[in-house]
Amino acid sequence: MRWLAYPYYRLRMVFMRKRFDKCLRDELAEEFLKTLLNLISLAIALDCSPVRRLLHWLTPGRVSKMGPRDRLRHFDGAIEFRSRDRQIRVVAAFGNNRLTVTELAPGEQPAERANIRVVFKDAAALMNYLLPRGGLDGKRDILGALLKNELVLDGNFNYIYRFGFLANHVQLQFKRALQ
Repeated sequence: MRWLAYPYYRLRMVFMRKRFDKCLRDELAEEFLKTLLNLISLAIALDCSPVRRLLHWLTPGRVSKMGPRDRLRHFDGAIEFRSRDRQIRVVAAFGNNRLTVTELAPGEQPAERANIRVVFKDAAALMNYLLPRGGLDGKRDILGALLKNELVLDGNFNYIYRFGFLANHVQLQFKRALQ
C-alpha cells in the first residue's frame, strides 16, 4: 500500500526543494549585499591620506586623488534594502565619513528612519541590481529595474544614486587593483 503514497511524497519533495532553493537564494543575495556594503565601508576606512599617498606612490596614475571619504564628506543618511517578503533586510547608514551596515530580522524595526527604502521583488532582482550584466564593466540601471517592476523606491532618489556611484567607484578601484 505504500506505493499509493509515492506521488504524494514526490510532490512534497519537489515543493520542499523549491522552498529550500528560494531560502538559499535569499541568503546568498543578503550576504552578497552585506559583503558589498562592508567593502565600501573598508574602502572608506582605508581612504585616509597616508594610505592614499602610499597607493599613489606604488601605482602612479592609477589612484584617483579624490577617494570615497571625500565623496562622503557631507553625506548623512540611511538606505534600507529589503525584499517584498521582508526576508532580506539590510540598513546602510552613512554618517561622520563612515558607513555602518546593520542586518534586521524580518519583523524588526530599524533604529533610525531610512531616507530611502529600496524594495526588491525578490532575491534575483537584488542580484540583478548588484551584479549588472557585463560584470565590473556593466552599469547599474536603476531606471530599467523600475520599469521592469523589479524594485520600488520610497524616499529621496538622490541617496540611491549616491550609493550606486560609491559602489561603482569601489568596483573600479578593485578592477584597477586586479589589472
